[in-house]
Amino acid sequence: MTSSAIPSISVVIPTFHDWDRLALCLRALSRQSLSQGAFEVIVANNAPDDPPPETFDVAANTRVIPVPERGSYAARNAALKETRAALIAFTDSDCIPDENWLSNAVTLLDERQDVGVVAGAIDLFWKGARPTAVELCDSAFFLQQERYVADGFGATANVITRRSVINGVGEFDASLMSGGDKEWTMRAVRAGYELVYGPDIKVQHPARSDLSSILKKSRRLAGGVIAKKKAAGKRFLIPQFDRLIPSVRVARKIYQREGIGLWDGIRVWCVFYVIRVAVLLEQIRLLLPWSKYQT
Repeated sequence: MTSSAIPSISVVIPTFHDWDRLALCLRALSRQSLSQGAFEVIVANNAPDDPPPETFDVAANTRVIPVPERGSYAARNAALKETRAALIAFTDSDCIPDENWLSNAVTLLDERQDVGVVAGAIDLFWKGARPTAVELCDSAFFLQQERYVADGFGATANVITRRSVINGVGEFDASLMSGGDKEWTMRAVRAGYELVYGPDIKVQHPARSDLSSILKKSRRLAGGVIAKKKAAGKRFLIPQFDRLIPSVRVARKIYQREGIGLWDGIRVWCVFYVIRVAVLLEQIRLLLPWSKYQT
């Protein structure tokens, strides 16, 4: 930053071979209603062998730091050490923050001193004019921030907290490749910090548009749970195979989802069922003594 003044809020963004989408994210941050001098941006490049392109524009309030330790949570921890503000905002390199994202977050946390963590709204958008069945499935079952908050956690695609909270509960668990945001926010809630949903604190996030990407994410999430239990020496039992029986509850949820017609609903249900099969197979694979968690 060109000024030595301490900013009101620091933005932390991990990135991994994602310069094109990061450029869109930084462009959105350059259009924030909050003054540029009131915030700083720390980008943690988790692929130091892939530095920013020569044509990559970085604003005066933005820094890119190399982080060789693998994993987005290790990257976030490294970026946290570089931040200076009392408030910390987390988002991802593929997100596009709303122009009032930071100003609304600062206002809420100034007015609600009892709140320790805010999980803001995550609006999914499509790659094309018409969503694919995978995109509809992603929007129906994943990154449901309001539901996450009701369950006591938030996704770091859009989480804002206080430095005092991080000092109180510690950093992210860098050993995790998935689910570290859930683990951290639940740890904060258990420590007594209030978690709230911020519907006016918005970012946009691209829905996964192809089956391979959503299966990879689902396997990684499922595998991360088992890997953590294995590392802690805990037993893990395979979920009951009756989970593979077609779920009426899932079908009802799809049917009630606004904007999903009958044919799209059938397609979404098929994608969800394939995900369930893939997750079960990944859990079985990881129970083998020679298996390794694939990140």
